[in-house]
Amino acid sequence: QGRGTGKNPAEAAGWFRKAADQGSAAAAYNLALLHDTGRGVPKNPEEAFKLQKSAAARGYAPAQFVLGWMYLHGRGVTGNEVRALESFKQAAAQGEARALNELGALYVQGIAVPQNFAEAAKLYRQAAEQELADAQYNLGFLYEQGKGVAQDYGQAFN
Repeated sequence: QGRGTGKNPAEAAGWFRKAADQGSAAAAYNLALLHDTGRGVPKNPEEAFKLQKSAAARGYAPAQFVLGWMYLHGRGVTGNEVRALESFKQAAAQGEARALNELGALYVQGIAVPQNFAEAAKLYRQAAEQELADAQYNLGFLYEQGKGVAQDYGQAFN
C-alpha cells in the first residue's frame, strides 16, 4: 500500500507468498487479493480461489467471506450457492460484517435458503451495528417495505 515506502505490489506478493507458505492465513488472503486483481502478479482467479480456500480453512473470517463471494459469483471456481452459504455462515459466526450482509441478502432472495425477511433483518442489523453502509441501507429498505420488520419510515430514514 506504500506506507513508509513506495508501492510495490510485486514485492508485497513475494512477502505474502513466504508468509502464506509458513501458514499465515492473513498472508494467503492478501496474496489471493493480488491474484484476483493482477496487482504485482499475473491475474489468476483460480489461484486466488485456492489461496482464499486455504485461508478460510484456517478460520480466517475475511477469507471465508471472500470465498463465499467467489462461490456465489463463480469467480475462480464453478458457482455453488450452497458452498457460498456455508462460507458466509462461517464468517458471520465470527461477526464478519460483510458476511452478515451477504447472508442477509441470500435470505431476502431465497438463494440456498428459504426466503426469510425476518432473518435477513436480524443479519442486516448485526452488520449495520458495525457501521457497514450496505447493511444500513438494506435494513432501511426492509423497514421502508415492512418486510421482516414492522413498516417504519422513521427507522428506514435513520
